[in-house]
Amino acid sequence: LLMPSDNSVSAIDAQSGQVLWQTTLGANPVVNGTVMVHQGRAYVADHRPMSTGGRLYCLNLDADSQQHEDGEVIWSQPLMRSVGSEAALAVSANGPRVLVTDMAGYIRQFTPNGVAGWVFALPGAGSMLPNGGFNGGLTVAGGQAFAATYNFYGQGLLVGLNTENGQ
Repeated sequence: LLMPSDNSVSAIDAQSGQVLWQTTLGANPVVNGTVMVHQGRAYVADHRPMSTGGRLYCLNLDADSQQHEDGEVIWSQPLMRSVGSEAALAVSANGPRVLVTDMAGYIRQFTPNGVAGWVFALPGAGSMLPNGGFNGGLTVAGGQAFAATYNFYGQGLLVGLNTENGQ
């Protein structure tokens, strides 16, 4: 089991409850987020809602890796502001891509190796958004990604994007 808590992620043996490893991410905690796992890697975003400094992390889960220890951070990429930002996987003919929301009004695409791809920006992204930002994860189905905004006043948006090009 992978459990984010405070500013770390722990691997816990499901039967014994023993902590197998624990990795400290950065200074920011993980809040309202879960860990996405794909092909020997784990993806988790930390929590930095009111200023820049949030990050998406990729951790090694491949026990046979010659390059990385269990749970070691393989790469991280910046998010502008992150609240409950959760990664989702989009798979296509071009291979898998990691998508993640950002409270500042962005959805970002990365390869499993951390190379940044397209960035979708809501109108007004990076500043005060009239319809709120993305305060949660997204869902991927049929070549599309769906995410909802939240602004505390009931005027959120549902956004649907093409996972290949972010349009």
